[in-house]
Amino acid sequence: MKHIAVLGSTGSIGTQTLDVVRKYPDKFAVSALSCGRRTDLLRSQIREFSPECVCVAQEDEASRLRAEFGGLTVFSGEEGLCVLAKENSAETVVNGLLGMMGIRPTLAAIEAGKDIAFANKETLVAGGALALAGKLCPALPGTLGAHTGDILMVAAFAVNAIILAFGRVSK
Repeated sequence: MKHIAVLGSTGSIGTQTLDVVRKYPDKFAVSALSCGRRTDLLRSQIREFSPECVCVAQEDEASRLRAEFGGLTVFSGEEGLCVLAKENSAETVVNGLLGMMGIRPTLAAIEAGKDIAFANKETLVAGGALALAGKLCPALPGTLGAHTGDILMVAAFAVNAIILAFGRVSK
């Protein structure tokens, strides 16, 4: 059983990720969820998947969720996203956040040794070098590192770089 955290669980990527979890409940479990404003959908996701923790954008909504879901750990804001990304039982963090919002939580998840499933090009385009440096600096020179996440990160970054380069050449 692979445990996952879904950052941006109420968006298109997040809901599609959860569709896969529904289809393969013997292979995947949800450890953490986050959303910005679609908290009604998040509530139904909490009921369905029983995550350990969630994060929402606003503290007032986090307070309401804490009251509604007694034992659930609820974070808020960007700092909350970073804590959520690293402090749960997920082995893999799916980054479906919009724009640059995904950079800091991705770095936090990498620091915690989690594999990253990118669905957010901005994290790679704007923060790819930071993410790679954060993961690869501790590795021995000349290696990609010891974790699957290293290889996934390098492969994803390389593919994105090729796509971006090709796009510039073909215009």
